[in-house]
Amino acid sequence: MEEIAFPVLVGAALVEGVKFTYSQLGLFLERRRLSRQGEQPSTPEDLEIPSSIEVNGPLQLRDDVVEQHESEIQILHSLLRVSQNYENLDGREPQLRIVLGKAKSILDAVYGQEFRFGNGDDATFKVQNRLEDVHGKAVGADMGVINHGGHAEVDNQVLRVHESGEFTGARIDRVG
Repeated sequence: MEEIAFPVLVGAALVEGVKFTYSQLGLFLERRRLSRQGEQPSTPEDLEIPSSIEVNGPLQLRDDVVEQHESEIQILHSLLRVSQNYENLDGREPQLRIVLGKAKSILDAVYGQEFRFGNGDDATFKVQNRLEDVHGKAVGADMGVINHGGHAEVDNQVLRVHESGEFTGARIDRVG
């Protein structure tokens, strides 16, 4: 997966995606620490996957893959630590999408399955615009990709679009 191709997530799907990814990277690092100390890490119980993330098939954690990517996991975990201020997360932010894309690649490799972020009902957002006068260009919502299972509601109310004005209700690059 090209890292920047990581889907733009919003709302609960974004928060769940960051929390899940951060906790998994932390689990991997803890397993490596225990292993270096000569302790046998316990096999993780059933992995609780948020509803906005899909995976098919059984998950088999591979410690050899964790060991192979340990330094990268440490860096990504540190970078996601600063994303724990959930109110300020912006799923359109290229740097966040690069970090999540790299982390997703590692999750896929460690568990031997593809994780799909932004699925389900939690990948929903609403945009509401109330404009009186539009003189220039205005767009109600500009979305890159709405993933399968995602839902967007755009409610625009524009009183006047002047001769020099232009209003576009929603601009969506791709759905599905």
